[in-house]
Amino acid sequence: MESDNRYFRQHQLADLIIRDILPVGTEVGIVVFSDSDRVLASMRVITSPADRQALAQGLPVKSNYGGGTAIGQGLLGAIELLEANSKSTEDGQVLLITDGKENVQPLILDVLANVTSKQVAVHTLAIGTEADPNLENVSSVTGGQFLFDDESSTSTTMEAVGESLFKAISMCEDNNVIEIDRYAVLLTSVQRNFTKRIWMDSSVGNKTLFAFILSPNARTEVTIENPSGTTYNSFSLEYSKDESLNIIRFTIDLAKNGTWKCHLIRRSNVDESVKGVVRSYSRVGSVPVEVETWTSSKLYDYAQGRGVVVYTHVHQGYSPIIRAKVEVTGSKVGVPLILLDNGILPDNTRDDGVYSNSRYSLEVKVESVEGQTAVVRAGSQSGRTLSVFQNVTPPVVLEPVELFSRASSPGAIEVSGHDPTVDQFNPGRVTDLDIVMQDAGLRTLALTWTAPGDDLNEGTVAKYEVRVAETFLSLRDNFTQALLFSSEDVVKGSIDPVPAGSIQNVTLRLPSIWSSDFFVIGLIALDEANRQSDLSNFCSTTFKPITVPQRPAASDKTNKPTVWVIWVDVGLGVAVAIAVAIVVTVVCINKRAKGDNPA
Repeated sequence: MESDNRYFRQHQLADLIIRDILPVGTEVGIVVFSDSDRVLASMRVITSPADRQALAQGLPVKSNYGGGTAIGQGLLGAIELLEANSKSTEDGQVLLITDGKENVQPLILDVLANVTSKQVAVHTLAIGTEADPNLENVSSVTGGQFLFDDESSTSTTMEAVGESLFKAISMCEDNNVIEIDRYAVLLTSVQRNFTKRIWMDSSVGNKTLFAFILSPNARTEVTIENPSGTTYNSFSLEYSKDESLNIIRFTIDLAKNGTWKCHLIRRSNVDESVKGVVRSYSRVGSVPVEVETWTSSKLYDYAQGRGVVVYTHVHQGYSPIIRAKVEVTGSKVGVPLILLDNGILPDNTRDDGVYSNSRYSLEVKVESVEGQTAVVRAGSQSGRTLSVFQNVTPPVVLEPVELFSRASSPGAIEVSGHDPTVDQFNPGRVTDLDIVMQDAGLRTLALTWTAPGDDLNEGTVAKYEVRVAETFLSLRDNFTQALLFSSEDVVKGSIDPVPAGSIQNVTLRLPSIWSSDFFVIGLIALDEANRQSDLSNFCSTTFKPITVPQRPAASDKTNKPTVWVIWVDVGLGVAVAIAVAIVVTVVCINKRAKGDNPA
């Protein structure tokens, strides 16, 4: 390893995974690789704390590392572990952690076909900028998660590895662990104290863990306080500390719901880095608030101009949660980036519980907003069928939610082709263009839409092109040939762009040369570099009167055919091997091939 700190952090991470994350019923082994691979712990089923202790003691020490980086050999060693005693590798999970570029044969590309044929998912963590560039490809082709740690004092990427891994092996137990919060703080001579508030909602609290991962020489004093004011400290039964790894844990059997406080005090003369993680299980009989997050791609080339979209689905069971605060942070961002659920590209649908934005990102934080965040209990704004009868779709029913927070990670992305001297982003696409009022006599129509940004959903575009055609097909296939509205056609409001996220309202009069009574309208946005957005959604209407058939009265007993009106609401609803310059192999014994026996 290049530094003692990297070795120490990797050891801390592997210890947390073995002691705190892997559920009972997983089978775990450990491989270390440097100049070659070496098994440090054969596959062992976790059935008790003693098993966790034995596996943790098998983690590598500094003397286990040489000068080479044999990643390919480490992967093969992990596969051999999973295949021990003629067992199947199917559904196995490999966590590979390294800070170096491979320099020992066989290389990753030499063994990748063999690894993929074994149907194992390889999760990779690249530490520092010198980590091998092929790690992302290994995770991508095997269905694993790729993460990157920039080694900053505020990064919690290593802790996010645990969150990614326990989702991958959640089939080992019915009640999945939920990450409530994850944060990092640097205590200095200027900021000696820090208090973090944790929102423990009533859907969670069972078997709650407060873990504090300290830097090697830190002597941070840590206490936690429950909503009733009871304080837990180093004298509490719930407290434990691993002195060799500098990890403090508080284990609460049933945490009270409400606001918890974590108090940190610097007790040394050096800067003290603290990474905090709070995990819990759902209470018996409760449906927890959950978060899934993912990206539209793991590779981004700026020349494409469209960005990589980060999606975050917030829900309780099958019910989406809307109007929550969603932030993304990452080493290429530096400050939190707010995700939106407002229907502006890259977000697809307003108020569906899926939030999105385009940036390089690693970590997602979701929080409720008091008085605003709600769960959709009935009705929907999408996913419904149409009827010739008047709208009978059940109305949207919203319920307020209590304060909650969740943490997750969509992994990392590889970014290339950035040129700060060139505008490389297209404007965002308008997705909610709508006709809100029309006047057949004056031949006017009032339009509304949410303004996109100059760069996706940031900034202000230079102008719009709003066009009208007689058919959807002609507008889609020949947009630039359709009739263009100009400023002379504006009756009320303005067609001049407003900042992204603002509501744009304008009333337009159809040009006198327009003779059709049916029209379809769409628009594009353009920026100062003449980059243009994708074509918006279309809206249409007619000035001709339409007779809407009425539903037969309930008292009508005549022999008439029955007409069904259908409403559809769609909710968006292991073995492990550890290689460190470490590989951890994990298998859920319940997923072993039939006839296999755990060691």
